[in-house]
Amino acid sequence: MKSWREVAKNYQRWKSQYLSLGGRLTLIESGMDALPIYMMSLFPIPKSIEKKINMLRRSFLWQGSKEKRGYNLVKWDTLTLNKNHGGLGIKNLNIQNESLMQKALWRRFIAEKYGLLNLWSTEEVLGTFGCCVWKSIRRLWPQFYTNISFKVGDGVRIDFWNELWIGENNLRILFPRLYVLSSQKNALVSQV
Repeated sequence: MKSWREVAKNYQRWKSQYLSLGGRLTLIESGMDALPIYMMSLFPIPKSIEKKINMLRRSFLWQGSKEKRGYNLVKWDTLTLNKNHGGLGIKNLNIQNESLMQKALWRRFIAEKYGLLNLWSTEEVLGTFGCCVWKSIRRLWPQFYTNISFKVGDGVRIDFWNELWIGENNLRILFPRLYVLSSQKNALVSQV
């Protein structure tokens, strides 16, 4: 929590009284949004810190460093929409945090440490053993997995028995007797 407070404190140093609205938006996108990226790639952002950072970004955009209160001319949720959808493209910290943590799902050393469920995911980390950082990242797997799809192509990257082909179960679970009889338990589609 202390590290997150340090990230939020850095936002208060920015001065914007001499910048146009476009200049302040550019600084938010290129500078202010970059400050918490490392922390967000490892840890879930606490709601209190997300709220404080959003308040500082909103204040920076509408008020700058003026003494009097600025007015929020557009709802923050609208500003965080993609430009194609009527927003300004300011990053939604919660979505960015989840995306950065999901990116960590691809780290090879984690797969080796916790074992693979299939070619794309590790086994779920249960019990007291295991790194709390990885546990929080791994919990995002079901949400992440529903947003991806695979093209079999030549089959060199698709695990025949362990990918989810039908519904929520892999072929190893759906057809356990065939799996036991198979001599190619770790086979890729290209090998079957």
